[in-house]
Amino acid sequence: MPAIAAFAALLWISSCAAGSSDSTAASNSAAGSNTTTNTAGSAPVTGNIDPGLQPYIDIAVSDLAQRLSADAAGITVTSATLVVWPDSSLGCPAPGQEYAQVTTDGALILLQAAGTEYPYHAGGSREPFLCEKPGKSLTGTISTDL
Repeated sequence: MPAIAAFAALLWISSCAAGSSDSTAASNSAAGSNTTTNTAGSAPVTGNIDPGLQPYIDIAVSDLAQRLSADAAGITVTSATLVVWPDSSLGCPAPGQEYAQVTTDGALILLQAAGTEYPYHAGGSREPFLCEKPGKSLTGTISTDL
């Protein structure tokens, strides 16, 4: 548990360093979810969103917009949560690769564009990346719901 708390604190510090003007958030306590829009008004987010993940959300949205040659306004963040990956593959093992069999604190960001969902994984010191073929370890994620 201390590692999860340290990761959450690191994300919180990162978001504070980026400045509180990067995003606005409105909490929906009845549903237990947040709705956030970044300053540019480009990627609406709904659902289960950890506000401390905003810097990672921005990276993922920017990457997907570039990959799709699309406007970030057409990308929706459907979920962004802290997770504990069961190994260092971060839920996205590449065939033929070996990974340290240690739990790894990280994040799972789900984006949607034109009806297609795009999972972005992060963990350890790795920034969010598109996991095009999630592996078995994705089902082993443990949401921390901090």
